[in-house]
Amino acid sequence: MDTLDRYLVKETLVYLVLILLGLATLFLGIDFLTNFWRSHEPLSVMLRLYLYRMPQAIQLFVPLSCLMATLLVLTSMSRQNETLALYTSGNSTLRILSTFVALIACVSTVCFIVLDSAVPLFNRKHVLLSQGKDPSSSENLVEFTRQNFWYRNGSMIYNVGSFIPEKNLLKDVKVYVFTSNYYLLERIVAAEAEFDGKDWDLRDGTVVTYPPDSQYPIAMGFKHKRHVIREKPKDFKVNKTSDEAMRLRDLREYIERNKDYGLDVTQQRVNYHERVALVFTPLILILLAFPFALNPLKTHSAARSVGYCFLLIFIYLLLSRLSVSVGKSAHIPPVVAGWAPNFIFLTVAGLRLLRI
Repeated sequence: MDTLDRYLVKETLVYLVLILLGLATLFLGIDFLTNFWRSHEPLSVMLRLYLYRMPQAIQLFVPLSCLMATLLVLTSMSRQNETLALYTSGNSTLRILSTFVALIACVSTVCFIVLDSAVPLFNRKHVLLSQGKDPSSSENLVEFTRQNFWYRNGSMIYNVGSFIPEKNLLKDVKVYVFTSNYYLLERIVAAEAEFDGKDWDLRDGTVVTYPPDSQYPIAMGFKHKRHVIREKPKDFKVNKTSDEAMRLRDLREYIERNKDYGLDVTQQRVNYHERVALVFTPLILILLAFPFALNPLKTHSAARSVGYCFLLIFIYLLLSRLSVSVGKSAHIPPVVAGWAPNFIFLTVAGLRLLRI
């Protein structure tokens, strides 16, 4: 890293940290002052609630902060004729751009790695504290619910009336066993099934067998029956968390699991691709803003640069919401819905860079 790289990295990081913390604090501060007078919570609880929202606020403003920091540094360099000096000394546009791209790529990657785990955790803490529960308890960080659900495991399909996780108890259980060609071999109905630590004990039920070589099913009652359900109690537990509050890995596993069950996961797939695309958004935004400020023959005020930032973010958000809405309606593929704004902005940025 030479002198130019160190200078650009230092200046950009200073602006980036100040802008990111400033925007996140301002956003939460305005919301706090708006809701504080109507809340009946003590001041200490209110402060903790907003502290738990800080990672989500930081994640929200990462693209805008990267864009504003880059533009302010370049605007300052142009106004002080530093850009002209760089061109005069033989530095090309690509040379200057590469430093910003490498820096913003590192910042975006670090933010994704840290916030992808921190945001869901602090969101759950925020919900628990708002409900009057202890957010420091590991037991409270996960809440489960299961009512009248279907579950599939290979050739077996379960229909369960209700699941009581405290007792590891399934109520109103129906198990359907199929062949590879989806021919129904067996249907098991039980009033309940309890997990004793090793296996599920099905109680008070009936087994109906459908022999392939016979037209008549065979029914047989039972008081207890084991070695039917292969899953453990944890497999029936569902985390009560929205798509936005899941880690990307958890969201991907959730999509794959529900897809195997035959459920519609279009909305979750759109959310997944949108979140992956947002990791690359800061890079694309600075590529689009680069030609605006990096011109040795023109100078722009800081106010104009900030206005340009908000204009870009407004257009991006408008395109993003429109694309996501169309994608969730299944009119375009989820991957297109999530990545369309990035591709549009990247195309425009490439055309503008070619004109420098």
